Amino acid sequence: MATFGHLAAAALIARLATRPEDSRLQRIQRLAGASAWAVAPDLDLALRLVGVPRGNGVLSHRGASHAVILGPIVTLALISLDHDPRDAACFGAALASHGIIDMLSDTERGPAIAWPFSRDRFVFPWRPVPSIPFSERTRGSRRQIRALLSELVLFGPVAVLGFWPAAHRSRT
Repeated sequence: MATFGHLAAAALIARLATRPEDSRLQRIQRLAGASAWAVAPDLDLALRLVGVPRGNGVLSHRGASHAVILGPIVTLALISLDHDPRDAACFGAALASHGIIDMLSDTERGPAIAWPFSRDRFVFPWRPVPSIPFSERTRGSRRQIRALLSELVLFGPVAVLGFWPAAHRSRT
């Protein structure tokens, strides 16, 4: 469930892609874009509505949509569509970060980060982010609150770095 983790990573990636001369609007647009790309792989959950079963299939949750290779592909595609290369790289990195962060989840089925080269699912040996089964996704459940607190402790410093006020170029 590392939603906060995905957004914190997006904030840090957007921050790292920011130049001092970037306007406030550019910073906000970059942050919004990175955030959207960072959570986009979880749209694969919507495929359950059209009959894609749970499991280890390519289209199932944490399948191909979580592959790290999608980051560079999206970056190149956005550049080819005349997006700013800095923004394209930022959005691609945010997308690629999703599967890596999901490897920190305490779940039985990790993401297929190496797809299409491997259909295997991978997790880190240390998995500090509690996973919440869908049957328990009720607002305010103890397990959900514990998971959110774990994410805040783990990813809070990343969010702080991502939202730390940027230095501005002095106008002389």
